[in-house]
Amino acid sequence: MAASEAILKVFRYKRIDMDPLISVIVPVYNSEKKITRCISSIRKQNYDNLEIIIVDDGSNDKTPGICDDIASVDSRVKVIHQNNQGPSAARNKGLDTAVGEYISFVDSDDYVLPDMISRMYHNLIENDCDLSIVSYYREDENGKRYCNSKKNVKIKINTEEAFKYINLPGYFYIVVWDKLAKAKLYDGLRFPVNSKNGEDAPVTYELLQRATSIVYDSTPEYCYCATEKGLSSGITGDLSLTTERMLSIVREKYPNAEKYAVYGHLSECIGMYNKIVLQNKRTEWKAYEKKIRKELHKLLPKIKKEDFLDRKQFLQWKLLELCPSIYGLLYREYKKSHPEIMRH
Repeated sequence: MAASEAILKVFRYKRIDMDPLISVIVPVYNSEKKITRCISSIRKQNYDNLEIIIVDDGSNDKTPGICDDIASVDSRVKVIHQNNQGPSAARNKGLDTAVGEYISFVDSDDYVLPDMISRMYHNLIENDCDLSIVSYYREDENGKRYCNSKKNVKIKINTEEAFKYINLPGYFYIVVWDKLAKAKLYDGLRFPVNSKNGEDAPVTYELLQRATSIVYDSTPEYCYCATEKGLSSGITGDLSLTTERMLSIVREKYPNAEKYAVYGHLSECIGMYNKIVLQNKRTEWKAYEKKIRKELHKLLPKIKKEDFLDRKQFLQWKLLELCPSIYGLLYREYKKSHPEIMRH
């Protein structure tokens, strides 16, 4: 071994001794095409002291064997096999197993850039925070990346301010995979196993409330692959119910953030309705359409004059309230020419 390589090896082991253990939890289900890339990106992080917990949620393809093979060559990787119970149960199993001082998540069909963990960790330590958040790229099947975050933003915020930024476009979202949290924030906190979609949201909202302070860095470090999502898909009203509860919490505890929570709630409701439109399921989801139109009628006037709701968006939402058929036709045409535009 060359002298320089020996020095680097010793330095790496010293870093492992000095840096706290970070647990990275990866829930997996039938991800044979993407899991190797995902885990490799975590193993190649420039932060070495990691516990990589792969929870195989009853995969019936080649995923279990691939995960076991990876674990055989890297002692930091731990694989747990369980019967299929859904993404929430898989994440909960990872939380039950994790022993790190900090917790992060990565979805199995996504991947991360080499300095994601180190950036989140150093931001957290330097700003004396409990929760660290970065931005992400949305990547299509051709490898083209898109990021809608505002550039060069780095802020330290409290809970009330966090409920402002999480509800505005251009900042952070309700997912858990762009965040690093002190493990204590997850004490007694688990993902809802009965949720079919948006199971991240109630956990994220609780993390924001538990954290004394939060740091957000708009540097994109996570690559969210928008196709072939094996763990969460389909249409459900779960997320709009969760944001409705979030709005109630904000009104009670953080009134200065209420107008932002109203905007965020309506955004999620309309985001789900847009999926309904694109899948031509308006008839099936007629009751949901009626509910969203009532929400718009009640809440849209409250934020009509706010600077974060521009006139174009206001008119779009008003059109949905008044004439969902025309809204649906126009939205489908819009998506044909702008397939990359989405909040998540």
